[in-house]
Amino acid sequence: MPPISSPDARPKEQKRNVILYIGAFELPDKNAAAQRVLSNARLFQSLGYEVILVGRNRAADMSDDEIRVVSYPDIEFECWETAYPNSTKAWFRQIVSARSIEGRAMERVGDRLFAVICYNYPAVAQLRLKWFANRLGGFGIADVTEWYQTLRANRISAVVKNIDTWARMRLINFRMDGLITTSPLLTRYYKGRINALAELPTLIDYQKPQGAKFRASNTGGAKRLFFAGAIFDPNALASEKGGLKDRLDWVIELLAEAHSKGAEFQLEMFGVARDEYLRICKHHAGIVEELGSKLMFHGRQPRKELLKVLVQSDFSIFLRKEMRVVLAGFPTKYSESVAYGTPVITSGLENLLPYMDEGKNSIRIEYSEKDAAVERLVEVLGWPQEEVQSMKEHCLKSNKFHFSSFQTEARQLFTTLENLS
Repeated sequence: MPPISSPDARPKEQKRNVILYIGAFELPDKNAAAQRVLSNARLFQSLGYEVILVGRNRAADMSDDEIRVVSYPDIEFECWETAYPNSTKAWFRQIVSARSIEGRAMERVGDRLFAVICYNYPAVAQLRLKWFANRLGGFGIADVTEWYQTLRANRISAVVKNIDTWARMRLINFRMDGLITTSPLLTRYYKGRINALAELPTLIDYQKPQGAKFRASNTGGAKRLFFAGAIFDPNALASEKGGLKDRLDWVIELLAEAHSKGAEFQLEMFGVARDEYLRICKHHAGIVEELGSKLMFHGRQPRKELLKVLVQSDFSIFLRKEMRVVLAGFPTKYSESVAYGTPVITSGLENLLPYMDEGKNSIRIEYSEKDAAVERLVEVLGWPQEEVQSMKEHCLKSNKFHFSSFQTEARQLFTTLENLS
């Protein structure tokens, strides 16, 4: 590996309009990262920029250095894909180098490059891409949406990931030309030392799923509740501190108590199977048995099926533990639910509070105030159809998380970069 050296200062050039958006997102919609990146790309496109998406493909039969141009029916952008590393050597090369991407960008974009945006990218490779952008007269921007938990150092890969997270968050991000953050916690951390900074929550470009009925449950009937999330992340379980991010166990406990007080509901859960849940939460075997068909574990399902159920639900529901990895990000499940017209029952975390309109797009409950939370659930799950329908319509019409609502923030970020150059 050649020695890392700082490039010459970024030369002033004529106006450029191409943005390379690079990260471990899996198009078209295989992970939450892809959903965020697509909406952000449409935001940048609405401001007059041409966006090229550079993601990864787990299933692709490609060499480590290969970049493949791909297309998807519902994605209007030029898309490139790289393979996930299939060996330790390939993985290490990928986290310290970006030569193949640089070569393709030189060939395809050249001096039209405005910026390279790195989505939660490995530290050394991110810095190299920033230098590459500077050499071409463009800018290096980091899209920072996570502050990963420290993993137990029982494997070399865990040690390297811990070092990479520390270096990226505490060193490399401060050396970028600009940052996009996704939460007040991250904004506070970087503000003051980074002049070009924009805070964007996870945005959603809404398209109603075919066949979905946008209607609240009938008065007196069981409320339909929705949960989606891969809550049993092995990395989280291996963490020395923090633990699980999504507390489905808290949700089920509160609902069980609400049911004992007369509340009727059906909770549909995607991303977790019944056996998987009971393997982690053995102490809930009795509750799961008692609630029976009121709990429906669907496991992993295609996203289009999840969205169809989400639209038809009265509320989505999730609770999270207040810790750094939670407060640093912004839950896609919140913005997606509101964008698709389904109010959210959740806790009032710092990153959510600016977007929560109590009784309009959300209902706030706190697991730490268990009696009050159960009382509130009993009340809400007994609401008439008209009241829930009014909330659903408010969510759908608000456009709170549509990219068009954040043009000012993105435009200011890019203008600040140009003025600082």
